Amino acid sequence: MKESDSGKTVKADVGESLELSLNENPSTGYRWAIESLDTRVLTSKEGEYTPPSGGLGGGGSMKWSLKAVAPGKTEFRLKLWRPWEGEASVQKRFNVTLIVH
Repeated sequence: MKESDSGKTVKADVGESLELSLNENPSTGYRWAIESLDTRVLTSKEGEYTPPSGGLGGGGSMKWSLKAVAPGKTEFRLKLWRPWEGEASVQKRFNVTLIVH
């Protein structure tokens, strides 16, 4: 999945793994953080940052590995923010509804 999938519904089978990649530039202080995750239906391996190939200061991507662990419907939400500045700093949100069979 990618940023353009925000707002969509995705279907998966129990045991299926999904990848999510979102643009991020941590040098600005803004980082993606999980806002909502129902671990009874979906688990997430902590995001892994891949730096840009163009050098320091550029944006890279944050990737999450998700796994459907039980049947159900859940929403996976993330926010791009500066945690120390609180909710007022949220610049973007990503959400996808997952239906696991």
